[in-house]
Amino acid sequence: QNQQAGRAVSVKMRGNNTNVALSFPAGWVFLGAGAPSSLASNKEAILSLTAFGTDVTNIIAAYAVQP
Repeated sequence: QNQQAGRAVSVKMRGNNTNVALSFPAGWVFLGAGAPSSLASNKEAILSLTAFGTDVTNIIAAYAVQP
């Protein structure tokens, strides 16, 4: 929803004292490795999304978590 070509958003996530389960729409394309399934306790991550069209398969995702 709200997908428009050229729209981008970045989200900062934190696993506050617990592991966080993650799930994403099947159509998103993740750069590098596949979609992450969890965020470890007390770790921070950035999820960046860019829409290159109006369909869910036009979403490119980049995810990075602190070591």
